[in-house]
Amino acid sequence: MWWEPRSETEASLAGAVRQLQGWYREQIARERPVAWGVGSAWSNVTHRLEPFVLLNREMFGGSRIDEALNAPTPLPIDFFQIQSLVNAARGQFNPLQQLPQFGGSLQLHAMAVGRPRPSSVGPLTERYLALTDPIICNQTGEQGTAAVKVVDATTGEVGLLTAGHVFPRGKGSPVDRSRRTFWRGHRREELGCVSHHIAPTDRTATWDAAVIRLAKPASFQWANAVVNTLQAFREPVPVVAYGATSGEVRQAALLQGALVEGGAGEVHWKNCWMVAPTGVLASGDSGAAVFARTGEFMGLYVGCSRFADTGTVMAHYVQDAFSLGKEVLSGWQVHF
Repeated sequence: MWWEPRSETEASLAGAVRQLQGWYREQIARERPVAWGVGSAWSNVTHRLEPFVLLNREMFGGSRIDEALNAPTPLPIDFFQIQSLVNAARGQFNPLQQLPQFGGSLQLHAMAVGRPRPSSVGPLTERYLALTDPIICNQTGEQGTAAVKVVDATTGEVGLLTAGHVFPRGKGSPVDRSRRTFWRGHRREELGCVSHHIAPTDRTATWDAAVIRLAKPASFQWANAVVNTLQAFREPVPVVAYGATSGEVRQAALLQGALVEGGAGEVHWKNCWMVAPTGVLASGDSGAAVFARTGEFMGLYVGCSRFADTGTVMAHYVQDAFSLGKEVLSGWQVHF
């Protein structure tokens, strides 16, 4: 959890999450990490937030443990017994043996998913989205989705917020839009260029965001500015999103967990909500704005995990807008 604790219970939870982070950072340098992330998650067993580890599904298999860990909701890890998990994991060394022990009534929960990868609408989306066409990195052809309107305080100009990994060459990258035409056609035209950029490039968890400076900013003034952002996770909430590939997501996706850090290889993100049901967003939706149905802006869709055998999405990762605004946008002098 990255928000300030608001009770003794949340303070204890925050301490447990910090312990998990220490364990997590020691094991992610391995070629095959045993975990993809750590944080907190809602428990359907205890009906409260619990410390949470997102395990690497490839490390477990061939037993009831594999079936239980791939349940659609996190379950207490001691439900399976740590030693059973250690025995079931593939490889000579298993960092699960060093998982921290928590005092009090906290119960470590877990679920297992595939490797996280970058993810290369109703009244809410109509109100806040200035652009629903796909956006394209002119240099690489990478496709993404513009999220919400932001304002550059130094110039007063409107820009569009999106995911940074869509533009691997960073600041200055020219951006196009694929504009829909009649007869289901598309016309590619200039949108602007990247004025601010940050993206994960090593094993240090960081942010994944970019601001597009618009060639014609006046065309996007009409969209409403984001007023409220979701600041803390207390229980699951339904969400809504719009992806340039997927279109309007009408399903009531469920806010499932909050990873303080997680990822794989060189890509590690900070402060990501986990969203289900899975499969509601797709490749090309990177940067999509995700809202709680009560109206709060949750953040940007940045990645997902898939089943290796079917390619079906197991989990979606949405980088938190509130802490992104505090830690990144404020330094850029950009605001919602």
